[in-house]
Parts: sequence; C-alpha cells; structure tokens
Amino acid sequence: MFFFKTYPVTSFILLVTIVTSLFQDAKTIDNFLFVPKRITKNKEWYRFLTSALIHADFLHLLFNMLTLFFFGPVLEKQTGHLAFAGLYLVAQVASHIPTYLQYRNRDYASLGASGAVSGVVFGVILYFPWTKVYVLIFPMPAILYALLFIAFSHYASKNANDNINHTAHLWGALTGFIYASLIDPYAFYNFLKAIFIL
Repeated sequence: MFFFKTYPVTSFILLVTIVTSLFQDAKTIDNFLFVPKRITKNKEWYRFLTSALIHADFLHLLFNMLTLFFFGPVLEKQTGHLAFAGLYLVAQVASHIPTYLQYRNRDYASLGASGAVSGVVFGVILYFPWTKVYVLIFPMPAILYALLFIAFSHYASKNANDNINHTAHLWGALTGFIYASLIDPYAFYNFLKAIFIL
C-alpha cells in the first residue's frame, strides 16, 4: 500500500500493463498491436498507446516492468505524478512516430512498453547522471550507459535483424530526456553542470 500511495502513477502503469499482458489473447493482441499500415488505413491512432499494454512473452514483460519498477518511482518523485504520467505517455507515442512514418504503407507490427520505459530511464539519467546502473552484472555511470544505449540503438536500428524495434528505444529515450528537461530546466542545468563541471 505504501508503494501505491507514494507512487500512484508507476503503480497504475505496472498493474494495468502486467494484467493486460498476462491475460492477452489473440484478439487483444490483434486489437492492440502497433500496425502502421492499419493506423494509416483505418485511423486507429490509439495503437500508439495500446501497443504498450501487450508484450511478446513473459521475459519481455518482466524486463520492462522490472525496469519501470526501479526507475519509475525515482522519476515520479522528482517530477510529480502528473508530469510523470505525461512523460510516460508522450515517450510512448513519440517513440513510435519514426517507425510509423517508415512503415505507414508497408507491413510491419510491434508491441511492448520499451519506448516509454526507455523514456523513464533517460528521465532519471537527467537528474542523476553519475548514479551507478547495472548492465547485466556490470556497474557503470548512468551517463556512460546512456551514451552506449544511444549508440547501440542507432546502430541496431540500421543493421539488426532481430525483430526488436530499436528505433522506438532510441526515440523513447531521447523523448524522455527532452520532456524532463523542458518541464524542469533547472534539472537540465544541473545535468550540464555535473557533466561538464561548470
């Protein structure tokens, strides 16, 4: 109850996403998938958001929700509940815009909350660039992780053939960072100060 009362937005997103993902069936997947061609043809714009409520498998869901569980409360505390909710939704939508533009007249589909979750992670990095994050078992400063994540996501979006929407990861992360910077310019100033030791 403490977690829910203190971090209601993170709790709500976790609860809804876990429930819809665990109990998804073929019809739900078909209705919620991010399918640019169907969005274009049928004006099904809701798919920008509903695709975050379903996942490819349990590991996909587990990774996204564990990441949100650890990073969401940190950012929600810094930004406030409403701003945090806005960041999550905007990152989710914005993360899919490049993919939509690329595939709006071609066959393509994706699912998962990775774009929005990447936005949350990069929102936290804005506030705590030198905090330690773990990649597998290896610790590194958050700012280094951010640079490696951006470089890898950019490379993978151009070259990988692994059925992962790396473009959404990249643009979700950048959106989260920019959104948090716009709502809290002082945090962006402190970020620059911490990075460049102004």
